[in-house]
Amino acid sequence: MHNPDNFLNITKYIRLIGHLHKYSCYKKIISHGSVDRLAQGEEGPKGWVVVTIYTDDTWDHKFVVNTNAYFFRSLDLSGKDMDTCDEEVKNLLIELGKRHGYICIQAELTDIATALFGKWKSQNPHGTWQFKPISTTKESQIIDPLKDRLDFQNLPKLSRANVRELVLDKISTMLDSDDPDYDNQLQLYAKELDEVINE
Repeated sequence: MHNPDNFLNITKYIRLIGHLHKYSCYKKIISHGSVDRLAQGEEGPKGWVVVTIYTDDTWDHKFVVNTNAYFFRSLDLSGKDMDTCDEEVKNLLIELGKRHGYICIQAELTDIATALFGKWKSQNPHGTWQFKPISTTKESQIIDPLKDRLDFQNLPKLSRANVRELVLDKISTMLDSDDPDYDNQLQLYAKELDEVINE
């Protein structure tokens, strides 16, 4: 790495440098950054620097924002509700206006933004839309989707003798056990079940 202070010793007024992608200023060293956007991730202001050197050996500079810089925006909608997602996309589209631009929506696959992405894309043709799935879930938090599936090999064999109890056990898990009428509801289901079994 270069030490910028070494360049200050040999600079009378100002040193303009390139390569950096965004405007920055350190004492007499100025990077104008890129004048336009070429990709996602360059969402800060783009533009150029106008330098004025005065006859009294002083100088000044001004960063001029390129208001016509190509539009690239990334929007992280991870964990946000539908209203918030719609509001943030609406504000982004107001900023885009009638220009063409690149819009990247970032969210987890389980987020509501994932479901809304197609709607936003079809309703707003003034852009090239991209969806980028991200994951903030730690490996230890990932749930096995097959975990709760039935293991048919370990199910009890169904017979007239056990079908009533198996069905009533399942029904009992679906009812609210805190409901004061829980026992009555379970008895009604048992009676209806007896009628079906004995038909």
